[in-house]
This record gives sequence, structure tokens and C-alpha cells, in this order.
Amino acid sequence: MASNNEPTGHNIKEDDDWVPNPDKLKPRVKKSFLATTTADPTPPPAPSYSSYTPPPPPPAPVVEAAPPPPPPVLEVVQIAPPPVQQAYTPPPSMPAPDFGSVGDGPAKPEEHWMKAYWRPAMGWLYMIICFMDFVGFPLLTIFLPIIFKPFGLTMPYQAWQSLTLSNGGLMHLAFGAILGVSAFTRGQEKIAKV
Repeated sequence: MASNNEPTGHNIKEDDDWVPNPDKLKPRVKKSFLATTTADPTPPPAPSYSSYTPPPPPPAPVVEAAPPPPPPVLEVVQIAPPPVQQAYTPPPSMPAPDFGSVGDGPAKPEEHWMKAYWRPAMGWLYMIICFMDFVGFPLLTIFLPIIFKPFGLTMPYQAWQSLTLSNGGLMHLAFGAILGVSAFTRGQEKIAKV
């Protein structure tokens, strides 16, 4: 069966005289099945369905009707208008405000805002200058090399030298004189008005 020495793959030995065994090609059938089929060749009778009776349907549920709702009760509601508020009258012990009369002359003009607020503005300015010269800028010179280091910039630390203390602290003397004298005169003005 094999030719030109080519393996066919149907036999391990690959010989030409191989013949299949006919006993091994037949399907295997159990002997008990053969014995029952050969003894009684007639099929069993088909079952009869004429005696089947379906079960009775379940009883329908009993639904009781709810009683009708009672009729609504009508009530008559009288809507009254809101009460009228009385006009405000001050108590007799309280004097009526005097808005001045025509014969009093012109009203006194108020102080200009710059004249009224230059002293507090000078005080706030002096506080900001002192804070930045003694706290803000020294901290900035301490942390600036640390901030620039991750960016590859090397910056040597230099100690902060106060700007306001140069020239013998003349700026502090000037601010002290201006603020001191203005506070004293403002106090005298307030005492005179009272």
C-alpha cells in the first residue's frame, strides 16, 4: 500500500501487507440489548391518553369592594383684610430732631477725607515699612537660595542689611516726630470740640 517509501500514517510498522480486522470494525453492541430485541420483535403498545383529565382550575379570588369615601365636608372661611398699621408717633419724652432753620446760616462743611485720614495712613505706612525691613526682606534673603536651588541656580546667602537703620536711623526719627506731634495735636482738637 505504501509506495516510494512514503509513510502514510495508517500503520506504525508501515508494511504493505496490512489488512484491517473485520471483527474490530463492527460496532459493539451489548448482548443484553440483542437478547431483548431478538426475543420479542413486536414493539410495546403505545400508551392511551383517553383517560387523562385535566385538573380543575383554581377558584377565582374573591375581591371585596372598598366602601366609597365619605362626601367632603364644606366649610365656609371668612378672609379678613390685613389690619391697617398706625403711623409712627414718637413718645412724648423723646424730643423731635432739629434740622436747623433758615436763619442759622450755611451748614459747616465736613473735613476733607485727606485731612481726616492722613494720620492713620502715616501710621499704617510706618508699620508696613518696619515689618518689611525687619521681618519680610530678611526672611526672603534666607529662603531665596533654597527656592532657586531646584531650578539649578546657585545663589550664595547674603545677610540682609536694614535700609531704615542706615544714616543713623534718621527715617525712624522723622516718622516718630511726625506721628508723635500729629497724635498730640489730634488729641488736643478732640478735647477742644468736646
